Amino acid sequence: RVESTPSHFITDENYDEIHVMYRFVDITFHRTMEERKQEFMALVSHELRTPLTVLKSYFSILLGQMRSMFDEDILEMLDTMQSSVERLHREVGKVMIMSQLDRDDYELDVEEFDFVELMAEVRGNLLSDAEEKNVEIHCISCDEEVLVNGDRRLVKLAGENLLKNAVQHSPHGQTVQIT
Repeated sequence: RVESTPSHFITDENYDEIHVMYRFVDITFHRTMEERKQEFMALVSHELRTPLTVLKSYFSILLGQMRSMFDEDILEMLDTMQSSVERLHREVGKVMIMSQLDRDDYELDVEEFDFVELMAEVRGNLLSDAEEKNVEIHCISCDEEVLVNGDRRLVKLAGENLLKNAVQHSPHGQTVQIT
């Protein structure tokens, strides 16, 4: 496939256009590489998600049914490991969504959902990051229901990115507010 764009306009002394020069670029290679990148990202995301799902399940069993078998130090390590696996699982999910968005055939999954409830979920996912930075995340007016129509996964992804950036770039001891 070839893409062309006007690169220079040549005019006479009255500024009337007399020639247009075009630049032609073969974008076949770039498009092929982009498609391969998308396929690779989708494959890697899928291949990582499967073992992470298994790990999440085993941690759930260990920390649920077998919790009484471990002392406090081991439980703390298992809790940390579980939250790290859950965080990695979420990040791989984001990569999967992003690789799907890059495809031309992605269809939005528009539905009605409670935006406040979604942001409370996002807040919960980022509490450990906030605690590490000694940053608090407060939700103002989070007891109200705000129904919106949109692709819930994409809105959640955008909310996570915004809130994560707010936490990462806030000074220690500060508060991030969701309004």
